[in-house]
Amino acid sequence: MLRRSPRKCAAGLLPARATLAVFLAAAGSLVAGGDAPTLKAESPDEVPAFDVSHVPNEAVAVALVRPQRLRAVPQLDELVQDVFWREMFFEFRRALERIERPLERVEQAAWVQLMYPPADTRRPPQAFGVALLTSADPAALSEMADRVVPQASEQQFFGRTVFLGAEGQGYFQADDQTLVIGSVGAVRDYLAVATHGDSRLTRGPAWEAVADCPVAISIDPRPLQEFPVGPELAPLVTLREKADHLTFGLSVDAGKLSLRAAVDGEDPEAVEAAVEAALTQGSRLWGEARAAMMSQTRHRPEDVLTFIYLRLAGELIQSAAVEREENLVTLSAQATTPAAEQLAEAVRATGMAARREQSARNLRRIALAMHNYHDVYKTFPPPAIYDEDGEPLLSWRVALLPFVEEASLHDRFRLDEAWDSPHNRALLDQMPTVYRSPFDDPHSTNASYFALTGPGTVFPGERGIAITAITDGTSNTLLIADAKRAIPWTKPADVPYDPEGPLPELGGFMEGFFTAAMCDGSVRDIEHTIDEGDLRALIEKASGRRFPVPFR
Repeated sequence: MLRRSPRKCAAGLLPARATLAVFLAAAGSLVAGGDAPTLKAESPDEVPAFDVSHVPNEAVAVALVRPQRLRAVPQLDELVQDVFWREMFFEFRRALERIERPLERVEQAAWVQLMYPPADTRRPPQAFGVALLTSADPAALSEMADRVVPQASEQQFFGRTVFLGAEGQGYFQADDQTLVIGSVGAVRDYLAVATHGDSRLTRGPAWEAVADCPVAISIDPRPLQEFPVGPELAPLVTLREKADHLTFGLSVDAGKLSLRAAVDGEDPEAVEAAVEAALTQGSRLWGEARAAMMSQTRHRPEDVLTFIYLRLAGELIQSAAVEREENLVTLSAQATTPAAEQLAEAVRATGMAARREQSARNLRRIALAMHNYHDVYKTFPPPAIYDEDGEPLLSWRVALLPFVEEASLHDRFRLDEAWDSPHNRALLDQMPTVYRSPFDDPHSTNASYFALTGPGTVFPGERGIAITAITDGTSNTLLIADAKRAIPWTKPADVPYDPEGPLPELGGFMEGFFTAAMCDGSVRDIEHTIDEGDLRALIEKASGRRFPVPFR
């Protein structure tokens, strides 16, 4: 057995920093802040084995998580339920948002990545993935399925009944405890190529080295040979050529985050040398990334998370030790700062960054819907749905429902009645999440995104305007902005603007700035310290002023 002692960190970003970020997002749910108890990985005899029966032989990567072990610390329950859930199942997060605190009813969650051979052999394989959710409660599994894909239609794929939703998501039940969820194409391809048995990803010494961790990841490096690698990742060329498996595990030992990695292959000496080279390169790149961050004169709120990751990456690199025994090469590393301190800070920063990202996506989606409305009706929507006498009845948000994939909800409204009529008021709690800021109460029925209405704006009166009326340029003109106001989402009320009066108050969800979608669909953060004349020029569609806007 050869042992490599812990290394000193050279000046230098971890090659797979994005991968590390995903690991840390999961690890954040393993420990609590302050004096709360930490979770220790039980011995293999105490930990129930992962159910890998639905990990197909063709899988090239699998990430397996025991949510109940992650949720054991109440202080970090929100991170597990919110941030980690979204990061692991990013591809169809909008569908999963319909499940209220989903991990409370899931014993195991997995993400399985597969490759689909291309029709043209000169092109690399196409990757796709599905989620596997396991619950011992069939009723809970059925409820989750109905929420993920509401009003689903049935279709037969390869002898299995698959339920398809209007938003492009699908699922089927692999057995009475396992739900397979993904895009319709991914579910179809999974059924087309997957054969089940003893997957090579979840057997062998590399897998056994991490199988007892709350978070375990296994990768088949062979398909990676189809993809080019830049010079900064040169050590990975040897790993993908010589290794049979790459595995990673996360746990908390003695209150500190521990990372385990294992690689097996027929040439263990070459594999060990590649791991050593990867650590040396990672140390150098870590120093470069840290120096680049420190040299910035301005930082965004989400940069706090980057600083945390860099600090933690540095501690892991410094403590990394490599061992080789027979055909197995293992790497172990442990952070020196107590995980509770590191990750409690990461919880706050991750949650803030994730909510900001979600709010920006909401604004982009609303702006796109506005443009799709314009394509159909040749104008942007007016600020309200009006009756024959010009009285506003319902907000533009109701008129826009068919363009945010909510046509069935739109059809349930009585468009000739006011927003607060008994019939229409009963639909308030059906508010689409796209109209609610992630910073707001998730049960609120108040809108978070508003049009600016009045003379000179994009919403000047009862008729919608054509995009050609925006003579200042679509990238220089506000379309929608966030604002914290107690206005129900169906009520025909927005943020009034008077060219001769005081400026309206916008934002309120984040300190120092508000977020807006411009008329070209881009989303910008605008500081509250912006010059009054500049803000008026942004609000008005034909102010005659064009200038570089001081966006954040």
